[in-house]
Amino acid sequence: MALSLNHLLALDWKTWASKNSTADALPISIFAFSDNVTTQNKTLWDGLPVAFSFPSSAITMSMVSTATYDVNAVVAINGLDSNWNQINESVTLNGTTPVATTNSFLRINGMTMTAPGSGQTSNSGIITAKSSAVTYSQINATIGKTQTGIYTVPSGFTFFVYSVNCFSGDAGASNYITFNVKVTPNASPTPTTYTLLQTTWLENFAVQRIVPQIQLQKSDIQWQFKVNSGTQTVSLIVQGYLIANN
Repeated sequence: MALSLNHLLALDWKTWASKNSTADALPISIFAFSDNVTTQNKTLWDGLPVAFSFPSSAITMSMVSTATYDVNAVVAINGLDSNWNQINESVTLNGTTPVATTNSFLRINGMTMTAPGSGQTSNSGIITAKSSAVTYSQINATIGKTQTGIYTVPSGFTFFVYSVNCFSGDAGASNYITFNVKVTPNASPTPTTYTLLQTTWLENFAVQRIVPQIQLQKSDIQWQFKVNSGTQTVSLIVQGYLIANN
């Protein structure tokens, strides 16, 4: 007897989880990009060449754009609260006038524009989530979402990383890129940041894991890069599953 499409999908739990998006098994895809990767090792994020930093405590964010055309644009923030639990908030921008978030964020895992300003198709300006003078998340002009190589695992979950892919059209035999992954397991009584993986590569680098790499709850993960000379363009794709600790 022929199997239905649902039966075939159920044979692969990862495909099934992606199709059903249950609260116990959520597919995670991280896409990061920057054309400002320099000779200094830094986390790949939208604000390069400025170094990325995490808040030291949960704080309200000031949401603002560099363009008045982004009035009434709506940005969805995905992050963690002071207890490392997942929180989401949608903020309606007021162009170049800052708007405060209702929630306090310990981490921001990503921001996405869900509605552009009147008459626009995407964000006209650079949208930032700030506290004082520090930017903790950023959407570059016309992109519509963050492109950041960071992820913090929520409380009550484990992150199973299955694949990592890096690309650069600028790299060559004499112009290589150094890649490393920094992890801080904040659930530990004495969190210590360590380098999980370090390697050099030219045009591309890929890890396809049969056995997933496991990151525990409250762990900060940063995918970092540097070039041996000049300034280059680098993109990153990370795919995995967030599994509830039931």
